Amino acid sequence: MDIFVSNLPFKLSEEGLKELFAQFGEVAEVKIIIDKRTRLNKGYGFVKMNNNNEATSALKQLNGFEILERKLVVSKSQKEEQAKPKPKLSYNSFGVKKKTKNWLADDTYLKEKAFLADKPKKFAKRRGTGRGTTY
Repeated sequence: MDIFVSNLPFKLSEEGLKELFAQFGEVAEVKIIIDKRTRLNKGYGFVKMNNNNEATSALKQLNGFEILERKLVVSKSQKEEQAKPKPKLSYNSFGVKKKTKNWLADDTYLKEKAFLADKPKKFAKRRGTGRGTTY
């Protein structure tokens, strides 16, 4: 069972959180989310326990538990399902919806772009930047 733990003290490490949950049973994985800029934890994390009975007892007893002057909020984790990209809809000249390609998913667009990058430019660059310069 995946457990969401919030309101974590910023000085608490993953080992400390693992020891806290290890009192109730075997802990498979502990992950505290860390801010990239400050390199401190963001105040929440996830704990994975294999046995559901042990996980529910940890949920009940550690919710509201005070550690380093902060009360933990412990709940069951709600996983987000990965959203599939929806096709974009556009209208043609007759007002009828038509499906357009998802350019990020289609790598032929990237191949065409790389192919065009190898070709020489059709127009010359501007020669001067002063007044009265032409192309």
